[in-house]
Amino acid sequence: MSRFFAGGSDSESDSSEEEVQQPTFGKIATTYAFSDEEEDVKRVVRSAKEKRYEELSNIIKNIRNSKKIKDMSSILTSFEDLTRAYTKALRVITKEENGITPRFYIRCLAELEDFINEVWEDRDGRKNLSKNNLKSLGTLRQKVRKYIKDFEADMKKFREAPDAESEEEVQKVESESESEDEDVKKPAPAVKAVSFKKEEKAPKPAKADDDSDSSVDWGSSDDSETESSEDENVYTSIREKFLKKQPTDKEDKYEKDDKKKEKKVKEKTHKKKEDDDEEGWETDAEINSELVLSKLLEIMSARGKNRTDRKISIELLYELKHIAEQNKMNIAIIAKILFSIITAIFDYNPKISEPMKIEFWDKLLKAQQDLLQILLSQKETITLAYGITEDQEQLETAPYFIRGCALAIVEKLDDEFIKLLKECDPHSNDYVERLKDEVNVTKIIDSVTEYIERIGNGNEICRAYLRKIEHLYYKFDPTVLNKKNGKLPASTKTSVDEMQKLCNYIYTNDETDRIRTRAILVHIYHHALHDNWFQARDLVLMSHLQDNIDNADPPTKILYNRMMANLGLCAFRQGNIKDAHRWVF
Repeated sequence: MSRFFAGGSDSESDSSEEEVQQPTFGKIATTYAFSDEEEDVKRVVRSAKEKRYEELSNIIKNIRNSKKIKDMSSILTSFEDLTRAYTKALRVITKEENGITPRFYIRCLAELEDFINEVWEDRDGRKNLSKNNLKSLGTLRQKVRKYIKDFEADMKKFREAPDAESEEEVQKVESESESEDEDVKKPAPAVKAVSFKKEEKAPKPAKADDDSDSSVDWGSSDDSETESSEDENVYTSIREKFLKKQPTDKEDKYEKDDKKKEKKVKEKTHKKKEDDDEEGWETDAEINSELVLSKLLEIMSARGKNRTDRKISIELLYELKHIAEQNKMNIAIIAKILFSIITAIFDYNPKISEPMKIEFWDKLLKAQQDLLQILLSQKETITLAYGITEDQEQLETAPYFIRGCALAIVEKLDDEFIKLLKECDPHSNDYVERLKDEVNVTKIIDSVTEYIERIGNGNEICRAYLRKIEHLYYKFDPTVLNKKNGKLPASTKTSVDEMQKLCNYIYTNDETDRIRTRAILVHIYHHALHDNWFQARDLVLMSHLQDNIDNADPPTKILYNRMMANLGLCAFRQGNIKDAHRWVF
């Protein structure tokens, strides 16, 4: 029978088989065995600062190791881990260091920036990189340049004196080690080793291949104290004490090489490239219109792709516009970039039903105003029209032709404004703030109307007029009543005259029923608002809107109901009670 069955025995079993002794409960164990591992295990309590700083130091060590073999993918991954670890450590830094960024962290960022610039400038070396490393290099360069903008002051101070504070840090470490040495030298109560072995009368001889725990020889406390004191005298700093190995001549050589490389990169700062994306701009390269247009085409070609960051695309376009203005490009190229910025802002919000963010709304207003100002100031030289194909575009020599539609982007701007108003609570201050933007929106509509009247066809002019009268029809004009009462001369222009002019053009030239129907509805509403009862009634009767309104779209039906209600109120104010009941009900 097997020896692993408790209490069992077998007559056929070998006498040389070892017997298994069952544990006896309720008795005190007489033999204790301690291993060397259990002796060395000590519980260390560390502060939050030490934990966070150790995490940062380990990541920095990984970055430096990856830099030696130019493993850009690993450096990119470690850099992302480093930024996340620093974000976690911000609370400790704010509390312990009064918000001052640790110098070793700034040193790491500076060394990483210099390393990336050195690899990027080495064009021959870049060709030898793998496709994955080359892609990671471009991504890493862009992320590092963007990240270190928050540490510009600290980086500048570090680069002015990169080694100035290193001696102070060493002195600080040495002073800490001396204070710890003093604490170690204080006499501590000697602890005698206690033997827990029980003497056996007739111990069995141990086998040659067996390791007996009972034969562990415990050293005395005096020996351990002398050994620790000797170790303390050997090391000059805490860093050397806890290093697994002493720095070799080879590592010192690496440090010297790093310093030489850092100095070399500093000497080449005037040739450093400034990039918009992975390829980047070169300050020593000649920036011409062809280069700017190719960069614009590259940015706009990334529209709609899954991995394209829409926000970064907008920032790149703004930077491209800034570069074009600095290099005094012609006005047509700047207009083309502005048009691209407007379309990119519209693409930023993927959900059509939701309004755009306020920060992008403000940028959109500014870009629209700048574009229309250019178009109106260069009436004879710039033509922006949808009918121009890509082959017909002319951006380098006058007259300039740009593919696009100024009216379409203004119509979309107006729709976004309505969505912003719908999103706000009408009783809040936010609604009042957004309502103030109507002044800028109407100015933009007036500007595009003026531009479309010069280059557009009849249908585009009707669309522009409709946008204009939809911001005009519900506003009461007091000059109309003053003109009726004779307080103002008959030649005074009022909103009623403006509405009459715009609507008559739509009635004559419109080719779609929807624009004409909406123009009639707003025209009737405006007449009724100013108590022009007979003009409003005649328009309703002649247009026969009641017959076809059921086939209209929902916004037009809503406008029809508003018009009928206001017409009934107008009849009531004129004393026509019968007509008021007729039109309202």
